[in-house]
Amino acid sequence: MSSVLIPSYIDLKKVLRDFHRSFSDVRPWLVLSFFEIRQTYRRSFFGVLWMPVSTAVVVLVMGFLISAVWGNPIARFLPFLAIGLIIWNYINNTVQACAQTFTASADTILQFNRPYSSYILKTVASESIRTAHSIPVFLVVAITFGILPSETYFLLMFSIPLLIFNITWMGLLIALVTVRFRDVSSLVQNLFTPLFWLTPVLYEPETLSGRVRDVINLNPLTHILEVVRSPFLNQTPSTLNWIVAVGVAIVGWAFTVMFFARFRSRIAYWL
Repeated sequence: MSSVLIPSYIDLKKVLRDFHRSFSDVRPWLVLSFFEIRQTYRRSFFGVLWMPVSTAVVVLVMGFLISAVWGNPIARFLPFLAIGLIIWNYINNTVQACAQTFTASADTILQFNRPYSSYILKTVASESIRTAHSIPVFLVVAITFGILPSETYFLLMFSIPLLIFNITWMGLLIALVTVRFRDVSSLVQNLFTPLFWLTPVLYEPETLSGRVRDVINLNPLTHILEVVRSPFLNQTPSTLNWIVAVGVAIVGWAFTVMFFARFRSRIAYWL
């Protein structure tokens, strides 16, 4: 790795202190995340029901349409689609929101001495709460078609934190780059369109031919999605899913921490 990206020992200590301050006092960014959600739903007709209602409409329309076109059994496909879209929207919305976090909070960052990581954690927490509002949509669909909660749900105690762990380093890294190059947020937004089709959200990997399936498996988001989706569908993620998801988390955080340590001191100047 180029020496340009290798931080000093002092920079690493500052980053660790930044994370320590964020996690030792979670109340400020957690309260701000709830406040942000309240502001989002303020004066809306549906209020907190807006997210699940919109999710339910999209799932029903896409589910019945795709089932009719591709000939998928609706009882199997609709729950698969529902949880897949919920997880994908969580990844997509969180990463894109994180991309704007530092620039949107420029006034606060320049006036108050708060750890930079707390802004990212606030964004991740806000999107996590919004996504939680849509989970009942999947549960209704799943129970309707006879997919009842089983022992695989215990795997969610590991897979959901792993998902959040991966999303957080992605959001922090993209937020850092976006502070320096503001057009990166538009690039990320456009990048998620082809990634959506390269990730098995609308289709099951097992239905693909061998060569195409190999290409899809090269996408880390395929495995990150699968370790969360499978338990909801009473299935067990494969060993490859776990290895890739954990490996991406370790490598991603290692690079992000070094990148954060190297350029953390420049964030205020780039704003």
